Amino acid sequence: MLDSVRLRLTLWHVGLLALLLIAFSAGSYSLMRRHFYERADGILMSVASATISILREELSESGIDELASRKAVRTLNFPEHTLAIFDADGDLLIEKPVGSSQQAPLPARDLLKDGVVLLYTTSPAGANREQRRVAALRVALEPVGRAYTVVTSRSLTTFPGELATDRLILIIAVPLGLLLAGCAGWFLARKSLAPVLAMSEKAYRIGVENLDQRLPVVNPRDELGRLAATFNRLLERLSSAFAQQRQFMADASHELRTPLSVIRTAASVSLERDQRTEEQYRKTLAIIDEQGSRVARIVDDMFQLARADVGRMAMHKQPLYLDELLSETIRAASLRELSASLHDSSQP
Repeated sequence: MLDSVRLRLTLWHVGLLALLLIAFSAGSYSLMRRHFYERADGILMSVASATISILREELSESGIDELASRKAVRTLNFPEHTLAIFDADGDLLIEKPVGSSQQAPLPARDLLKDGVVLLYTTSPAGANREQRRVAALRVALEPVGRAYTVVTSRSLTTFPGELATDRLILIIAVPLGLLLAGCAGWFLARKSLAPVLAMSEKAYRIGVENLDQRLPVVNPRDELGRLAATFNRLLERLSSAFAQQRQFMADASHELRTPLSVIRTAASVSLERDQRTEEQYRKTLAIIDEQGSRVARIVDDMFQLARADVGRMAMHKQPLYLDELLSETIRAASLRELSASLHDSSQP
């Protein structure tokens, strides 16, 4: 099954897309988580700052801690947030709602710095305790010159629910996207490899008897078109090589036919009569020897050409003299005439 290029391309496509989607989903989830905390922290710091501002204003009018704290808490109305005000000694002045100082207790003094908001998350110690995000701010207020600490918090119960919804959306969206991408990748791979399959089927049907056929070239400018053009040039070279081989075989057969015909004619003429003179036998043997040498030269030349074709022998070009070629032709013709004269003399 994995031998299919189409399947491998689809798997690579889906695998790379899965990595991208998983990385994107993890990044998106982290950003949403951080955005939720930033939004919650911003609201908590705003509540703490607003409480300090109202507390400063009330202290400037009355100068009484309990009265100013009570008015500050009464003025602010954040149903989802708890609010508690502590004096410089860490004693609780006011809280809203009742028991909120137990849900978000005053942090240790060494953790608080004047004018700096301390943000942290409480971990529930019991089954009925809920996780909360807390902001604590300590400020020394004028004109009383005393330090006050405001502790405000909000529940994180809705936070896992919101993230769970986002997480569920990502869990459903990522596999669905991968499924759609896999189907699209399979379709695109099939469309892209269709010309390759067509070329493969066409090449399978091309043999020695139909080397003149060529592969289809849909677009000569793309990679598949250049591949088909390369195969077509290869087929042209193969066709030319086979044509040269056929021509060589025809030429070799023609060259061998003449001396063999002369040898057979001379031998058959000599064997037609029981008695021949010594001179006639010598003439016959001379003809056979001459033509046998010619056959040996032709076979040796064929062997040399075969070695040269496979690159095992370097070709050395030499000039061809036509007078030698004409002399060889005349000698071959004279031998045929001599064998014919022997045949005529053998007739009674």
